[in-house]
Amino acid sequence: MSIALGIFLLYVGLLHFIDSQWFVPIVPDILPGSPKFWVYLTGILELVCGSGFFIRKSRKIAGRTTSIFLIVLYWANINMWINDIPMNGIILSNTGHVLRALAQIGMIIVAAYIGKCIPKSLLPRFIG
Repeated sequence: MSIALGIFLLYVGLLHFIDSQWFVPIVPDILPGSPKFWVYLTGILELVCGSGFFIRKSRKIAGRTTSIFLIVLYWANINMWINDIPMNGIILSNTGHVLRALAQIGMIIVAAYIGKCIPKSLLPRFIG
């Protein structure tokens, strides 16, 4: 589970640099500076968080840090939802946004579990 989340975060983190324009539209206008700065910063943070899952001794802190990071990062997805911001020319339906929110919540739960913030007894069998 740790390695899978790490690979996913590394992949998405790299996408922030390979195709930064894909992420720029969802950066909330209230943030100071260039949206590209925030895209690169979050890309770096995703790479750092993702890397932590590959080292057994750093998984607990990686899980805790990633769960907090994903909660804060969801602000961009809420901005996309509220303001009907298209991604690649497509505006997600409410169902699409709900599915995206559920995926984000799932990743937060997995990261928090890896970070030992959630007892195994509270998780569904297929996760724990």
